[in-house]
Amino acid sequence: MDWPTWTETQAWLHAHPDWVLLMVFGLAALEALAVIGSIIPAVPIMVALTLLAGSMDINVWAVLTAAVAGAIVGDGISYAIGRRFQHDIEHVWPFRTHPHWLEASEAFVQRHGGKGLIIGRFIGPIRAFVPLAAGIFQMPLRRFLWFNVISALLWAPPNILPGYWAGSLVTHPLMPGQNQVIFVGSLLVAISLLLWFYPWLKGSTRRWRQGHAPVNRGIFKAADGHPDNQVLAALFCLGGLAGFTLLSLSLPALASLDQWLLTQMQALHHPGIDLLFAVFNEAGSSRFLLTFGGLFGIWLLLRQQSRALLYLVLVLALCLTVPNGLKQLFAIPRPELAAAVLDSYAYPSGHTYWGMVVWGFTYLLIGRALGDNARLWLLGVTLTLVVFVATARVFLGWHWSSDVAASLCLGLATLGALRWAWYRHDGLAGMPAWEPALAAGIALLISAFLWLHPLHELTTLPGLATRSLGA
Repeated sequence: MDWPTWTETQAWLHAHPDWVLLMVFGLAALEALAVIGSIIPAVPIMVALTLLAGSMDINVWAVLTAAVAGAIVGDGISYAIGRRFQHDIEHVWPFRTHPHWLEASEAFVQRHGGKGLIIGRFIGPIRAFVPLAAGIFQMPLRRFLWFNVISALLWAPPNILPGYWAGSLVTHPLMPGQNQVIFVGSLLVAISLLLWFYPWLKGSTRRWRQGHAPVNRGIFKAADGHPDNQVLAALFCLGGLAGFTLLSLSLPALASLDQWLLTQMQALHHPGIDLLFAVFNEAGSSRFLLTFGGLFGIWLLLRQQSRALLYLVLVLALCLTVPNGLKQLFAIPRPELAAAVLDSYAYPSGHTYWGMVVWGFTYLLIGRALGDNARLWLLGVTLTLVVFVATARVFLGWHWSSDVAASLCLGLATLGALRWAWYRHDGLAGMPAWEPALAAGIALLISAFLWLHPLHELTTLPGLATRSLGA
């Protein structure tokens, strides 16, 4: 049996746009179904579907209506199941073997009542179980329907419109072509997949990790009472070092792949995309991150958070020394364009290491005191910065892909060690969780104003590239 190619599939969908609406409806319904909604990667699939709908110029109100209807139906089915079986469902597989799936959502509904259906729609780990819990507690049908419809209407626009608008820009004469948008969209879908996979993996392995956790002392000591996470931090550190070592030993074999990827990136150049990656490239530069780190460090000093300040100084010191030292050790030439401008070596990428370590440690510092949902949003911001900074280095022609991959591995090893050390002590004590997030946000805005704002005046790749020189 010959499977249709993507071109053939795309042509068929363009001729049958109703199927795209049906898929949006179905996905929105499945995302709201108990159990199923927690195991499917709904967010990245929805991003892909809305990009497709926008590029096909399907009526935006039709897409929103399909999403709202699907969300209402999915929640309604979950509610009906809970109302029919009530607490007996707790003795049925998979709830019998995974009781924590229901415990959190039941407590959430008891605490928030009907408005919990609205709030829960935006909280990934319990989203698919809140309507089920509402049915278990016999919430009146009319009350449930009211909150169900309101929550679906609030949920649809932020989940549908960004992807739809991005897809609609594909055919705009002033915007990049389809290949460029697909490339950027693929990066966003990959980030969405990682964000979906993280809480799922964390939740599915929680019981096993707690059952095999070491004693909370010695090298596994954890101030938060979770020595199992210290083991994971150590494994990330060792895995990053192993990846860096393997890449370093495989550099001759990777040369042809490096050249091919660089050629593919050069074929995607366009003023709009060039500017996008020049902006992210600057967000990984030493001057940008030293400004950010200096401002955030001043706040830590004023708040008398001496241990956190020492860690931040250590992070910046590592970024200033590790990449440059390894560049001299390996002495790998840069790509031809960069070699003609920069008198420095390529391996590993300093920008990528800076971005990985500074933004990653900021996540560790701030995210420790945040709730699961807020921490997941912060992780999304961090991943977006790291992925786009790393991609920019190859896209702008300053590094080989192996340089970037090695820096990501080295950054992962550094973050694993930092996480292990930071969690051996108390975090930022004596302040609300929002305060360090606000301080970091202000530092980021000031850094962006100082270093990103001038980029809007540059519209050609050579100018953008020269403006974004660095390690």
